[in-house]
Amino acid sequence: MVRVTPQVWQPKSLEEAWDLGRSLGSGASYVSGGTWLQIQWRAGSLPRPGHLIRLDSIPELYERSKLHPPGDREPGAAPTGRPSGSGAESFRIGGMTPLAALRYDAGWGRLFPALPSACRRIAAPAVRELATVAGNLMTAGDLTPALVAMRAQLVWFTEGMRVRQSLEDWLQGGGAAGSGQGADPAAILAAVEIPPGALGGETFYVKLTRRDTFVPAVVTVAGWLVRDEDGVVREAVLAVGGAGARPGRLRRAEGCLKGGALWDDRVLLSTAQAVWEEFAPKGDTFSSADYCRRAASNLIIRELIKMRDPSQGGGQSAATQS
Repeated sequence: MVRVTPQVWQPKSLEEAWDLGRSLGSGASYVSGGTWLQIQWRAGSLPRPGHLIRLDSIPELYERSKLHPPGDREPGAAPTGRPSGSGAESFRIGGMTPLAALRYDAGWGRLFPALPSACRRIAAPAVRELATVAGNLMTAGDLTPALVAMRAQLVWFTEGMRVRQSLEDWLQGGGAAGSGQGADPAAILAAVEIPPGALGGETFYVKLTRRDTFVPAVVTVAGWLVRDEDGVVREAVLAVGGAGARPGRLRRAEGCLKGGALWDDRVLLSTAQAVWEEFAPKGDTFSSADYCRRAASNLIIRELIKMRDPSQGGGQSAATQS
């Protein structure tokens, strides 16, 4: 078998990278950390492209920052449809941010506790130094459910503009199976934005694996809840991934929680049943679909029980394995 030696391009801006992606077409591949792509090439699961467009020399892709209130659009940004003048701020994570950077960033850990927990459970330390936020999302990796639970927005660079799209919408449209945004295969995932509403809630993240690293998750669950002073759930987002299923929200299970209290076992039982009925894993040789479904349901209920009982570590991010 003849091995292709790709030509490597190293653009200095998003505009230059997008122009290359558009002109080189299907014969080119964007590369961020490259950890996932290398595994696929060696296994023969993906053909080696004739051109590699490296994104690691574009400073914007490494930025992590607090943004202006919605409505104060940056130059070149497309309209988002969000109301202006709310005074709330969102937070941006550049697509080239290494997973290790989020794992050890104490500030981000305080703002979004589920993120460091998720990053700590992905691959091995050396891989996390290279693997990026954008790369993990583009392959529907283990970080995805945590960001779905935080209702993350993706910021794509396409046609000279930055276009926002919810992560949930992208996944529902089959985005995780392909590359780029919408009809533009050359689009670049420039950043992920966390909306202001994701602050102040209780979060959890659990990745169930057969061993600690270098194996796909059996199932991954994440959640974000807001409760009032009486303990009634006012807002809830539950997300699940792994088990051969595309990551996404469990809206029926969320509906069982809203308006209920975690101390009410009937609420937890109905939530558990909804997860079982809503989650549609494929399973594999080692873990059947029913096992994955039951695992997701049990893990979510376990974390909700922790939230209602502070002595059990309620409101903290969690990670587990088997």
